Amino acid sequence: MKTAVQDIRDFVDQAELVLIGTGEEFERKKILEQDPEYCAIQEKIKLAQVTWVKPYVDTYWLRERMQDKVPEALQHLKRLIDGKNYFIVSTSMNGFLLEAGFKDNRMVEPCGSYALMQCVNGCQDSLEETSENFLEQIKNCCQGSLEWESLSFNKCAGCGGKKVFNNLYAEHYLEQGYLPRWNTYMKWLQGTVNRKVCIIELGEGLRYPSVIRWPFEKTAYLNKKAFFIRVHERLYQLTQEIGEQGYSIAQNAVDFLNTLEN
Repeated sequence: MKTAVQDIRDFVDQAELVLIGTGEEFERKKILEQDPEYCAIQEKIKLAQVTWVKPYVDTYWLRERMQDKVPEALQHLKRLIDGKNYFIVSTSMNGFLLEAGFKDNRMVEPCGSYALMQCVNGCQDSLEETSENFLEQIKNCCQGSLEWESLSFNKCAGCGGKKVFNNLYAEHYLEQGYLPRWNTYMKWLQGTVNRKVCIIELGEGLRYPSVIRWPFEKTAYLNKKAFFIRVHERLYQLTQEIGEQGYSIAQNAVDFLNTLEN
């Protein structure tokens, strides 16, 4: 009898295209919040009114302080879809996808991350790449060698306001940061019509259902050649309309990916 892992490998192998969604289970909130030192850092961030640094702080903490399994899980996913025509949509903001080596032009992060910076006041055309120097400052804050209030910011050429990370935690989030890649995704999605597409939804709950969960279900419903795989610790259920086209796995998505090559 085949296992879920063997089935998924077969579905991916047979697919012409692979659509992947990654969600909040990759942010490892439950694990992070069990760490008193991490929680203390979060309180300092709130007091300093720099909550937009959270995506990078979480990445740093999971990778450097906890040696968490997210990077390993994404490497398993990368090998699973190696050589396939794929696109990834992610509501996770921690940047692990790009670090894992997935192609930048084959992924979109509508909630933002820490890769770009924008004007705190939302000035148009204020986007720029985040410098390594600024990321190093945040590391120093996490390590206690620099206070959060002492961060040194680039300034917006338009209004003189400070530059902050381009993500949903920013008060005036600039969607310009992800819209070009979103348009690329929409064009790619048009190419899945009436073709064998394997849809893999990993760890996406109901935080932002209109980004991944509902559109992915609609894509599967409209394309009878599609096969839908949903992996989530709690919200793994499939709708009745796509039940025969789908496969659900009641497991944390990160933990599941780390079983792919066992």
